[in-house]
Amino acid sequence: MVQSQQNHYRLLNVPFSASRKEIVAAYRKEIRQWHPDQFKGTDKSLAEEYSRQLNQAYSILSDPHKRAEYDRSIRVEALQAQIMERYVAGSGSWNLDGNGPLPADAPRRAMTEREKRERRYTDRNAMRSLIITFAILALAAIALLLLFALFENSVAAVF
Repeated sequence: MVQSQQNHYRLLNVPFSASRKEIVAAYRKEIRQWHPDQFKGTDKSLAEEYSRQLNQAYSILSDPHKRAEYDRSIRVEALQAQIMERYVAGSGSWNLDGNGPLPADAPRRAMTEREKRERRYTDRNAMRSLIITFAILALAAIALLLLFALFENSVAAVF
């Protein structure tokens, strides 16, 4: 249950759009259960660590400036995860409301035939674009070399 890189919204079990009041209520509910002095279980160190994480999540989400910064960072992570998901593991997305799976937690599913066709089509188009770009650059380099050689010959002929 305790993770080092925990999503604060998921940790407090609130949606991404939660109000300050909802965050306070969720924090109080969780800390009441997990505070080391109130913890009913046998592993107090687990309760201490989880309480630290709850306190950190609460301190960030309850402060408007820290929350805005955290939201920006989590959006960047979500976008990066979506990009990686698109190019590495198939199509899928991460739910920004804090309730969806984290990118590392998201289960992989088999691609449908339509997705496979789309993937092949986009891969072919990407390869075609790379080849065309390389060919244009190669032709431009050859043309510049020819122009340079002609210029050298014409300058040598004048002198």
